[in-house]
Amino acid sequence: MKTTKNKNLGNNNTLNILDSIQEVQVSPFFKNKVLNTIAQQKEVKEPSFSWFSPQLQLSSLALIICVNIGAIYYSFSSTETSQEQLSEFETFVQDYNLESTNSISIN
Repeated sequence: MKTTKNKNLGNNNTLNILDSIQEVQVSPFFKNKVLNTIAQQKEVKEPSFSWFSPQLQLSSLALIICVNIGAIYYSFSSTETSQEQLSEFETFVQDYNLESTNSISIN
């Protein structure tokens, strides 16, 4: 029987505490303030390429230009060497009489 009295006493204490809670007074502009701060946080969004800084852009541009200059220089120098190699190859073919003919002779 002691537990029944303790339960009733605990329930009464809980109800008394709930009755003593006062209503919270909220500022009428609280909702507007919260919505404005949320809207401002959405606007402060960082761009997706923020890591691609101007210094990195300039260095990558310089690298691309250097690679292009190297490719152009290599293509012109390889043209001259290929002409030399072709003439050496032709002299080799003529020296050893390795020319192939596409003509067919019928006897």
